[in-house]
Amino acid sequence: MLKKLYEKRPMERVIPLFALFLVLYAAMFMISYLTHGDAWPGVPAAGAAEVSKDPIRLIADSGTVVLFIVGGNILVRAGALTPGLAIFLLQAATGGWFGGMNGGPEFFQGIGSYSAGFLKTGFLEYLSYAMFCAGSLALSIKVSDKFPPKGWTVQKKLIDLTFTKDETNVLIAALVVLAASGFAEALL
Repeated sequence: MLKKLYEKRPMERVIPLFALFLVLYAAMFMISYLTHGDAWPGVPAAGAAEVSKDPIRLIADSGTVVLFIVGGNILVRAGALTPGLAIFLLQAATGGWFGGMNGGPEFFQGIGSYSAGFLKTGFLEYLSYAMFCAGSLALSIKVSDKFPPKGWTVQKKLIDLTFTKDETNVLIAALVVLAASGFAEALL
């Protein structure tokens, strides 16, 4: 399944990557919720937490994850796996796990309030991660057909890296979505 993503145009990769992200997120949320159900009842209302609401700070924090995703995609690909794709999927697993145990800077009284919070802030942030991953997935400067790599079938220098118009458009759109996510989280 993952190998077919490399054959698609960058924008065509966004939906399958985001769907994979949401499925993994939901599965980890469910497992964590079932194993940590006692973290939900009787929790004080959200809003008392001391959380940074500066949109620039929120965007910068997410930018760190973006750098790891894009940088990991650019560095190396072994089989269908890049470090950036692994980080992207790890974000889904950890986000779902912490969400299911009601962990994080804000505590929610129930799944309904958690879902509303996710749709308000997390959805756009995670969509931007999927877009950054999709836009940089095929840019690896070292490529091996197998995992773990035994040798490299493609080796380029970082200076030889070029972005297609489609990749550039997806990455710019991802930046806009990430900025919207930061402002939505800070102002809503």
